[in-house]
Amino acid sequence: MSVFISLWTVKYSVTPSWLLYDAIEIAACIDSGDDIERLEDVGFDEKPSYFTVYGHFKAGGCEALIDLDNAKSCRSIVESAKQRFKNISEVYDFIPDKFS
Repeated sequence: MSVFISLWTVKYSVTPSWLLYDAIEIAACIDSGDDIERLEDVGFDEKPSYFTVYGHFKAGGCEALIDLDNAKSCRSIVESAKQRFKNISEVYDFIPDKFS
């Protein structure tokens, strides 16, 4: 079983409908308790609370798909999705290398 399927199955018992998306975005996020912000919006000096994989809808907009503990897991999901689904044409990686 690939990382792609196993992470979703363990966490949510279902997988997203990848055919709805044309791109994937991954980002580091900070949860301050009152608000959740993406790291690139607040500066790269803070340690991320978690890392999020987003699906970009073909029709526009995006949605958060899964929150993970590390950047490596996000990048593994991205690679698996790109290999399995040809509709994923682009990947936007906003996670700084120092968190890899």
